[in-house]
Amino acid sequence: LAALGSLDLDSIIPFSFSQMPKAKELAVSVAKNLHQTFNIPVYLFGETATEQARRDFRVFRQFSHKDLEHVIASDDWQPDFQAKQLEPDQGVAVVGARLFHLNFAIYFDTEDIELIDELSKVHERVPEEEKNQNHGDRTFEEIAGLLKQVNTFVDDRPDKKVVRMLCNVPNYRNTMLSDLVEVFTHEAAQLGIETIGSRVLGFIPCEAITEFNPEDDKIESHLSIEAQKLKLSAIEPFNMKRQVLDFYRNRR
Repeated sequence: LAALGSLDLDSIIPFSFSQMPKAKELAVSVAKNLHQTFNIPVYLFGETATEQARRDFRVFRQFSHKDLEHVIASDDWQPDFQAKQLEPDQGVAVVGARLFHLNFAIYFDTEDIELIDELSKVHERVPEEEKNQNHGDRTFEEIAGLLKQVNTFVDDRPDKKVVRMLCNVPNYRNTMLSDLVEVFTHEAAQLGIETIGSRVLGFIPCEAITEFNPEDDKIESHLSIEAQKLKLSAIEPFNMKRQVLDFYRNRR
């Protein structure tokens, strides 16, 4: 994807949702300073967005660099910090505060990639007459509300003869990992496919796994219990001291 400007995107990411007000304040300050210092148009996105349509950064990717002059001149896409003119070499900047995006994988005991790909989009392929029916403990509408917020990609691991579903979760407060695993495990079981386990790719905030405070003396025990429920070590060991952001920050 082409960049929208020399900076393109600047995300302010707090360790926890409780720190979001400070992150929003910082994001606005950064946006204002960028505008004043370099005289470039700046848009706010994420939790800092002034318009609902701009909360998801992906909406800005519908534009290319050559479209910018026309875009910022339109009534619907006025920048939050407008410059006197657009400098082609600088473009525009998009600044905002957002939660940490989770990268998560769920592994299935099958070699049928197409079947798991269909499974990942189950909420998009349900007949209209079934959308109010219960499916497991949830209606299809509830499942759709959960899954439409997740970006998925399916591939295989020939060495293990399993298929994995890669999930990018932009808002872990709206999409709990336990709910995500539960839904896909249930849907896979209907097809006679076993869910082997899951894995955190990279890092994860403590509050995305457990409601317990990371300062709790028993936080390691709480995390271990939740990790077992999610089968986070089924493929590779889950290292909480290195992968849980709060845990690592507080004990390094």
